[in-house]
Amino acid sequence: MMFREQVAKEFLPFVRRPQRYAGGEMNRVVRPDASVRIALCLPDMYEIGMSHLGLQMLYHRVNTSFNDVVAERVFIPDDDARELLRKKNFPLFTLETRTPLREVDLIGFSLPSELLMPGMLEALDLGGITLKAAERDEDEPIIIAGGPVMFNPEPMADFLDVVFIGDGDEASVEIAQMLRQAKSEGISRQETLLRLGKIKGIYLPHAYHLESGPEGEICIGKPTVEGLPEQIVSRTEAELKPEYYPERPLVPTTEVVHDRISLEVMRGCTRGCRFCHAGMVYRPVRERPVDEVLAQACRNMDATGYEEIGLLSLSTSDYGPLSLLIQGLREQVRGKGISLSFPSLRPDSFTEEMARALPEGRKGGITFAPEAGTQRLRDVINKNTREEDLLRAAKLAFDEGWNGIKLYFMIGLPTETQEDLDGIVDLALKTAKLRAQKRQRVTVSVSSFVPKTHTPFQWVKQDTPDSLREKLSYLRGRFKGTAIKFNGHDPDSALVEAALSRGDRRLGRVLLHVWENGGVLESWRDRFNLQRWLDAFEAADLDPFFYTRERDMEARLPWEHINKGVSFKFLARESRKALEEKTTEECRFGKCSACGLMDFFPEGETLCNRYERQVAPLETVKQPLPPGGIGLTARVRYTRGEAMRWTGHLDLVRVWDRLLRRAEIPIAFSQGFHPHPRVSFGPPLPVGLLSCEEYIDLELAKPLQASELLSRLRDYAPDGLDVVEIRTYPGSPPSPAAIVERIQYQVPFPLEQDAVERITNWLKLDSSTVERVKKGKVKRVDIRPFIEQVTLAPESSTFTVRLINGATVRLDELEKVWELSPGSLSGVIRQWQWTSRDGEFISLYQAADAVLKATSVAHVEETEGPKE
Repeated sequence: MMFREQVAKEFLPFVRRPQRYAGGEMNRVVRPDASVRIALCLPDMYEIGMSHLGLQMLYHRVNTSFNDVVAERVFIPDDDARELLRKKNFPLFTLETRTPLREVDLIGFSLPSELLMPGMLEALDLGGITLKAAERDEDEPIIIAGGPVMFNPEPMADFLDVVFIGDGDEASVEIAQMLRQAKSEGISRQETLLRLGKIKGIYLPHAYHLESGPEGEICIGKPTVEGLPEQIVSRTEAELKPEYYPERPLVPTTEVVHDRISLEVMRGCTRGCRFCHAGMVYRPVRERPVDEVLAQACRNMDATGYEEIGLLSLSTSDYGPLSLLIQGLREQVRGKGISLSFPSLRPDSFTEEMARALPEGRKGGITFAPEAGTQRLRDVINKNTREEDLLRAAKLAFDEGWNGIKLYFMIGLPTETQEDLDGIVDLALKTAKLRAQKRQRVTVSVSSFVPKTHTPFQWVKQDTPDSLREKLSYLRGRFKGTAIKFNGHDPDSALVEAALSRGDRRLGRVLLHVWENGGVLESWRDRFNLQRWLDAFEAADLDPFFYTRERDMEARLPWEHINKGVSFKFLARESRKALEEKTTEECRFGKCSACGLMDFFPEGETLCNRYERQVAPLETVKQPLPPGGIGLTARVRYTRGEAMRWTGHLDLVRVWDRLLRRAEIPIAFSQGFHPHPRVSFGPPLPVGLLSCEEYIDLELAKPLQASELLSRLRDYAPDGLDVVEIRTYPGSPPSPAAIVERIQYQVPFPLEQDAVERITNWLKLDSSTVERVKKGKVKRVDIRPFIEQVTLAPESSTFTVRLINGATVRLDELEKVWELSPGSLSGVIRQWQWTSRDGEFISLYQAADAVLKATSVAHVEETEGPKE
């Protein structure tokens, strides 16, 4: 049996949410015969990794640049799936072709957070790959990592062959091209690494001398190989080109964290917040033209059917032509039920256009980030937002109907006092008083400050976890009894994050110990274990507080060999200004702050150019979605094939919602505050089954011929969902779920003789009781009445189940009472669904016809019949 088939039969039926591992996403790229295979991994679970725009962009860039090179995806399985992989001795595999990780040519890890580091070790081990780079064999994949965490790659250096620093839009193609050429020439793994080291932004951790710093830290010296740079210069793309962005983004068939179209409107930020790592390492600001963003939005909507668009950047409200963009998006999505979302916003640049953005969509919550509770502390961190700006923005959002406002603060910032903590409470209470309706909510989210590399605060001491806990307890007490919801993030993980952020190469021993003792998904709050980390530091003879201490500005740092172009001289100047409570103005609209970029890059004048805000006339006309239908219902019969068999019912609802939007089907919407499409499904199909006959009713808002409807749905349906037949009816016949009484299943494989005998004997019983557990309560259910007919044959058997008041038997219950091994019935196929009328079983189409005949309604339109 081939490995791909083993996964389908011995792995997927036995894990939670098998859609995570099935690889049936819309718009995926499958090239089984590719000469070079790259696996892209964000070392977290599927729902996190699939929400990451950077990974989608790399996937797009590689797969659209070559025909014989392919980028596939892999993520960290959940606990149950990892346990099963090890039990079965199955390697971790890519989603597209289920290729074992050890068989790919390169694995590219994206690390947006320090706490993902242990997950990378888990991926390597599950893939059968040697953990330490120095010990890898010639035939093992090249391991590379990028992302913001890699601006100090030293804690992970023991495990990496290659590190990439900066923007990967062009470099990803260069790396793939270099790999392709090296493989065609048949050169060694070591020679391939040296060639990669010549690409700008590439760092080979094991090709440099290691030197001791003033307090025992490991710092990086000169290269040991001729031709490698002493300073690793970050890649910075001067222009964000249209080809960097996917036209057909991957669309999961299961829910993920950010389930939407993500549009990067600009990259970089020069506001100069002194705590902000991204604001320093992604400088300068590069804005995308409005027409390019709108063009991508249109292509993405056509290719995905998503119901939400997210405008992404470090400071979206600072995007110069935002007003024009919102106006353009409003025109493109009018009447489609698509909403607009923003990341954390700056209240001083929050506008009326933003508050009224896409009024026909749902207005959920909006986030403002004052960061500190007093103006003094905001000046220290150079957060140039005033209290009056926040209150103005909050009132505007509440008045325009946003459901809630989240205020994001940090505690443990340099020079913080008790007055600053009280300022958080006072500012939140003032915001809550501005609510226009009682249902509107205010949430305060507080996290702990983590000093990051390449920022003005890279030298400061981090507050201790005990002190941070006391501050959180104080704030929690102050908010108790108020209308404000308070969320305080555990400061323990902040200690580890700070140590890894400013650590040296010795921390590889800590990471290895954490992973060996069960640390994998450490960024998940319920899985993080501080004691595991403390034990790992102790085992490595290291102290985490050594890495969170105050640093000497003149001392050498473990990450000094990584050069973004923002000078340490500028960072030190900003650090001193923080202690003096002096601010630095935004260099896009004021004078140059001399951060070093203008001198560092030959094109500095172009890179640091200034953008002017462009304002469009404010549109106030709101056009709501059509609330009801025209009295026409389309009953759709479809099948579910291999690519859709692992999709659960709730996920299927989302798949259909996006299909209808992509195909521009004029669906009617319900009335109310949160309108939803007026569709009705048949009985849910158990996860893992194929089906020859499923139904969905669509209530239409505009007349559409059945043939046209069929053509549109077939054009846009994802793999594994084949539309077979459509009939339209006046009015609303009873929904499929309400009328289905019988479902027939086929067992397309022979049953062993003893199994046939057990089933035959069971059929003679009058009753057969099983236990069902629901919400912690055990209920005994007689499942014998649900089984109406069983036909046992040598090669293929069938059984028919009854639905009684919507309830029926589960396949795992049949496996139990028939004494079959778990998962034995996971390969059955749902064949037919019937209802009854006048004592006869009839199809769902015949049922609708009968209803129309009984009510003297004559018009029925049919499509041409089954799809060939």
